[in-house]
Amino acid sequence: MMYLLDQKSADRLVHHLLKDIKHGDVIAESHPGPGFYPPYSLAASKKRRPEDDFLHLVKISANKDFFKKVPLEELESFHYFLNRICLTKRKDTLITQLEKWIPACGPEFIKNGFRVFTHPRELTQDQLLQAYYIFSRLPSYEGSMFHHYRRHWAIQFGERDEEVVRLKTDDEVVEIEDQVLEN
Repeated sequence: MMYLLDQKSADRLVHHLLKDIKHGDVIAESHPGPGFYPPYSLAASKKRRPEDDFLHLVKISANKDFFKKVPLEELESFHYFLNRICLTKRKDTLITQLEKWIPACGPEFIKNGFRVFTHPRELTQDQLLQAYYIFSRLPSYEGSMFHHYRRHWAIQFGERDEEVVRLKTDDEVVEIEDQVLEN
């Protein structure tokens, strides 16, 4: 499957961390065919740009080194960390966001080269990995509010998943599906 990637996509960071993305050919074509994902609509774009006429073919594969950087048992914490950090308001900085979870952790980040007024959107994926690594190795990390918020966040998603499962296995739904399959 081929993908059209918007370089301004908010998910760009996560894609680059979890996947190896290799840029392929550039094809000059005005309308992408049905084999491309996501579907592209010129009507949806507000302003027409010359680069809209080109398709960028990319190959996406799993990043085999990712679990060397972030162990599987830390994946939920890392996901929550990235989720919250990437949603930081424009007026907040990386350090102010992190100090909401672990007060007075800022000097440790400054010692490791992070600037006081750096916004998370200014960081590269390697810098975000480094920030998570520093954050998760702080002495007060285990007893921090980060874990409380992460558990609450995971429970919210877990409850949603359980609700979806309950709705899918509701007896009426199963009976309707059985009737459809019989016909």
